[in-house]
Amino acid sequence: MNTLVFSEYPAYCQLNSEHGVTIHFRNWEEKTFTADNLEQAKSKLYSFLVEVLNQLSAECCLIPKPEKALTGDLIVEVPLDVQLKILLLNSMQKNRYRKSDLAKDLNIPPQRISSFLSFKKTTNLDFFDRAFRVMGRRLTFSI
Repeated sequence: MNTLVFSEYPAYCQLNSEHGVTIHFRNWEEKTFTADNLEQAKSKLYSFLVEVLNQLSAECCLIPKPEKALTGDLIVEVPLDVQLKILLLNSMQKNRYRKSDLAKDLNIPPQRISSFLSFKKTTNLDFFDRAFRVMGRRLTFSI
């Protein structure tokens, strides 16, 4: 059973004289973003994370669990549907299960799969339940 561990990704900011603030995610040090100031950086953290996640998904890379946050890090909270997308995409990648396979098994157009799996759009839980079921998994929740 996989549990959701993708709920918070740490990032840190470096002040620099040329570009204001440079933002780094602990998981992807090489992927940097700039903002004019710290407040702008904080307000754009989630959209920067979405950009990184979409790049990783397009490159068919596994999305890693968040690195441990250090003192002073900014924490990007990840919505439930994004966490489920990460779990689903990672499961698909590990099992060599393509998006076209998922579309065929769910009997929906491939374009809809891309839309459902986009980190820029919200996806309902019914899709995840059906997607995990066709892959032989079950989606359950507990509190």
